[in-house]
Amino acid sequence: MVRGRTARFILLDYGNTLVPYGRREAAAVDRVVAESVARRVPGLDPAAFAAAASRVKDGLIRGARESGREVTNGEYCRTLAAAAGLSAEPEGLASELEERVGEAFVRVLRLPPDTLPVLDALAERHRLGLVSNYYLPAPLRRSLDRFGIAPRLGATVVSAEVGWVKPRPEPFLEALRLLGAPPEECVFVGDNLHADVGGAAALGMRTVHVREWLDGALDADRVDAEDGPRPDRVVDRLADLPAAVASMADR
Repeated sequence: MVRGRTARFILLDYGNTLVPYGRREAAAVDRVVAESVARRVPGLDPAAFAAAASRVKDGLIRGARESGREVTNGEYCRTLAAAAGLSAEPEGLASELEERVGEAFVRVLRLPPDTLPVLDALAERHRLGLVSNYYLPAPLRRSLDRFGIAPRLGATVVSAEVGWVKPRPEPFLEALRLLGAPPEECVFVGDNLHADVGGAAALGMRTVHVREWLDGALDADRVDAEDGPRPDRVVDRLADLPAAVASMADR
């Protein structure tokens, strides 16, 4: 941020920033995925295939971060089918997974008690927006409505809607466009040093790293939380975010 420019806007990540989304939540979704695939493969044990489904997902996440392009539901289904030993994607799997994964995603999320009070405190001085990497935008947006987060946001951008994942500039730029926010007047808050801190800082935003839920984070996120670009502030609890932002808002 340019010295002397007031931070009028706050952009936030979602999973492991405003709500926990780590190994426990992902494992529950992986079980739903495995059940859907196993129903189409005679003799396939859903409990055993859940581990393979997790590896498929992790590989696609890493690939998306390397290429910058968000994974599609079709790509996910084709890779799962191959992992199950199928030569082609079974009919109906893509539509079933989109529905069932979306339902499971919303179901496993929980709203921590600090999240809404923190957003309300920030909203007293700043306009808020959200930028999240996820390949299914509809369930993510449903969860924002369910938790009461959506009405507190002036902009929401999900990577699947722009086709690119953080740290690529496109998701950030779309959120800035929707808010009418110059990057030098914006602070980005997230848990991932590469996707969140590095991507936002490259566009001229100042950054805050939230570490509250990293102990339970996915392996890829834990690696990216320990080694990466340095944020302007670090908070170990989301509840400490308003004070951290206030300490840098006018610098």
